[in-house]
Amino acid sequence: MAVVSLLFCLCGCLSIDAASAAPKPKAVKVTATGKLSPGSQYVVATKVRNPLAKRIKGKVSISLSKNRKPGSMALGGRRITGGLPARSSKSLLTTAKVKKSAKAGKYFIVACFKGGGGRTCAAKAARVLHSGHGPTGPTGATGDTGATGDTGATGDTGPVGPTGDTGATGDTGTTGSTGSTGATGPVYGVGAQTVTPPDPVYPEVGNSGYDAQHYAITLNYDYVTNDFLAGTNTVMTAKNTQGTGLFQFSMDYAGPEVSDVKVDGVEADYWRETGPDYKNKLVIEPATKIRRDATFTVAVSYAGPGVSIVDPDDTPEGWLRVSTPGYEGSFVVNEPIGSMTWFPNNNTPSDKATFEFHNTVSTDRIAVANGELDSRVDNGDGTWTWNWSMDYPMATYLSTSSVGNYEYTESTGATTGLPLYNAISNNNTTEQKEAINTTLAREDAIIASLQTKFGVPYPFDSAGAVVDQLSGVGYVLEVQSKIHFPTRSVGAGTLAHETTHQWFGDSVTGPTWHDLWLHEGWATWAAWWWGTAENGSTTTPATAFATNYTEGGGTCPGANKWCTPPTGVDGASLFDGFPTYTRPGIMFEAQHQIMGETAFQNLITQWQTRYAYGNAGRAQWIALTKEMDGHTRDARWDEFFSQWLDGSTMPTINPSNF
Repeated sequence: MAVVSLLFCLCGCLSIDAASAAPKPKAVKVTATGKLSPGSQYVVATKVRNPLAKRIKGKVSISLSKNRKPGSMALGGRRITGGLPARSSKSLLTTAKVKKSAKAGKYFIVACFKGGGGRTCAAKAARVLHSGHGPTGPTGATGDTGATGDTGATGDTGPVGPTGDTGATGDTGTTGSTGSTGATGPVYGVGAQTVTPPDPVYPEVGNSGYDAQHYAITLNYDYVTNDFLAGTNTVMTAKNTQGTGLFQFSMDYAGPEVSDVKVDGVEADYWRETGPDYKNKLVIEPATKIRRDATFTVAVSYAGPGVSIVDPDDTPEGWLRVSTPGYEGSFVVNEPIGSMTWFPNNNTPSDKATFEFHNTVSTDRIAVANGELDSRVDNGDGTWTWNWSMDYPMATYLSTSSVGNYEYTESTGATTGLPLYNAISNNNTTEQKEAINTTLAREDAIIASLQTKFGVPYPFDSAGAVVDQLSGVGYVLEVQSKIHFPTRSVGAGTLAHETTHQWFGDSVTGPTWHDLWLHEGWATWAAWWWGTAENGSTTTPATAFATNYTEGGGTCPGANKWCTPPTGVDGASLFDGFPTYTRPGIMFEAQHQIMGETAFQNLITQWQTRYAYGNAGRAQWIALTKEMDGHTRDARWDEFFSQWLDGSTMPTINPSNF
């Protein structure tokens, strides 16, 4: 463990002979389903052993082969920028998609790791299965040909009448020649300033016409004035999904003044539009229209004061300033729509992208962002630049770039081998820091416990937390790989809840804000489970169900807790406790009791396997429930989910009468 403000590490060097004789990193095992379908996507876990005395980076590539060597059909790949810890083994998750052209038969899934001076592969036998009909039966005998009927007699032809006189034809003028038809030009459209269809909670936030694939964010931040300085910019790489060419599109942006916009390196026209329902648009018209299906870049330069917004539930979010003298900085939490206050983006959970961050701050401050720290560069002018990368798709609301006067530590999880990055505000007493560190020391064990329960590895390459103090922020947020606490204390149960979100919410993300029950309900259920399994609590998921599955009292609208269903929340009630957290939490426990332990466990594991790093919501959850339950009670499940997710009264279907 290294404390940045106090310690600097010195590394020795191996001799050339020792280095060349050292063992190399090796791919040792492939874990994946043994049955594949053309056109389907899967998650492949590649276990890599790093015997070296240093962290290494590398790349995993997955292919389909007829032998145990890499094959010609690539299924997927990913770079491991966070690195593998020294002398450790780790399972690396990769999304793999089988091409529709894959033929049925026996294959090997071959996973290769290239890094640390070598390339090795491991393989697992698998079959590609085509859904369809059984074998064609034999051709039936051809029936006898029927007799041809007699041809009827041809009638007599009548006499032809006389032809009348033809009138005189007038003179015809000369017709000019017709010119050739010009080629049809490409069709161009305007990307809608909403997602399609609009989000049910925030209809004016999000955009259509493109798919954001990557954000490169460069922030030059002055913590004294809370200003973004010259050189601050965001570059979005996106793909045109309009179905036509694109001559205008928009991004969500509510931040400081824009000075320049370039599309594919060329100056573009731009303007800003605002409106009700949190509409904050940066509208862009490129100098050269974007062709259909083309990939393009948008570079936006901006500078000025950091800002935040207050959403309908009266909580602030976005670029929140920490203004305590001596501890100034930023605390960046965005759920649900705050990310547009500090970088332009497509601010919808349905458009996930990878990220990189290059944040320059004074050397008396630490800059923390998502993912792994690639480097920290001293600029020689009293500033340094912290370079972070998140190589897994991430919703914009889960991004961060917090800056503070922190006690910053890097360590490695004893059980998981994960890099752990923790930043605790120095605006805490020694006793408070000790208490915070005591809880954060359980982070690795919590991850290990949850990944065993969920049946899949932790979905990212590192974990960590930021603990600062900010009045008016009444929530902890499951920032992807960096949980954010705005208080002087960290509770173990809260840490387990937010860690669960790394699977449910961060890796598998609901496509709309009406799918939030899938995130919070699961984190609630898992915190009950972990509390009794690992933390001495007596509130099991079953006892929580019994306690909360009761009449609400009163009528609707009013005090009855069942009045607002999980899919009926609006911006003001989005994070209300019972409809968003408790009700779906006990609904999942009802499913547990109805399905039984084995089927329910398969449901959890398959959810995380099939939809890792993507979007999945209500429809996918219901369909997977029916599949894992054997499709014997589909109609009953439809009624169950209708009552639990949509009803304004206490559901009548429960484990005792399902």
